[in-house]
Amino acid sequence: MSKKHKYFLIFGIITTLFQLQLNSQVLKFKAFSLSTKVKELDDNLDLIWQDWDDWRDNSSLIIIDGKKDRIKIFANKTLVFDIVKYNEEVQDEFYFYCVDDEGNELKLELYKKRTKEGKVYFQFYIRKEDIQAVYNLKLLEDE
Repeated sequence: MSKKHKYFLIFGIITTLFQLQLNSQVLKFKAFSLSTKVKELDDNLDLIWQDWDDWRDNSSLIIIDGKKDRIKIFANKTLVFDIVKYNEEVQDEFYFYCVDDEGNELKLELYKKRTKEGKVYFQFYIRKEDIQAVYNLKLLEDE
């Protein structure tokens, strides 16, 4: 077996192990702030994205359940997303290709971030056709 084949084999094994680990975990996050933006008509009657709103306090619970391939957001209304596919690992970035409870396909994004002081937090994006939301989150195990 050539070096190149060994490299691809090892890379494939590592990727598979990561996906199995993510698929078998249940991660619970608590939101501490939320921002949204929407599409609105401009003067030319074109739909364009507005700027992000100011951050506002939020205390939603977000659960990523790799065992059930499901993401739930417990807010004023409970949102449920069935995970169809996970991305391959990108450092500190995770993408979930999902279907919502209305049958719409969308990609949810989770980013691991650090404050200036070095504390870890996460940002979770929901991007729909006419509205986007981003939550700042803490992993519940960190509290």
